[in-house]
Amino acid sequence: MVVYLTAQGHVVNRKRVQQLMRVLAGMAPEPHTSQSHPAHTVYPYRLRKVEVTHPNQVWSTDITDIRLALGFADLVAIIDWYARRVLVWRLSNTLAAGFCVDCLDDALRVIDSITASVRVMIIQTRFLIFHW
Repeated sequence: MVVYLTAQGHVVNRKRVQQLMRVLAGMAPEPHTSQSHPAHTVYPYRLRKVEVTHPNQVWSTDITDIRLALGFADLVAIIDWYARRVLVWRLSNTLAAGFCVDCLDDALRVIDSITASVRVMIIQTRFLIFHW
């Protein structure tokens, strides 16, 4: 928001914008929300040396909470790294595994060509989600 307002020619302070967002909409994040718990497992980053050269080579997902007037909603999005765009997204009032898998199914319906190795990985992921 600060970058946008500055680009529009307004002189603003980051802390003042954060305070106003907290008061007006309750959208400003609290401090230290991205710090992980020491007991949680840290998995290796497997795409460090992968060069993304074509669409549908690498997808990622993002799950976030959206604060509403009467509670929260969960937003899940499937993102294509090459195209840098959201393939599909879903909004739900409960964060259930089925909700995330349905979003992945929608993304697969959008994309026509999928390799056999990706299909196997998706099947394995579904198995892990539902048998966790």
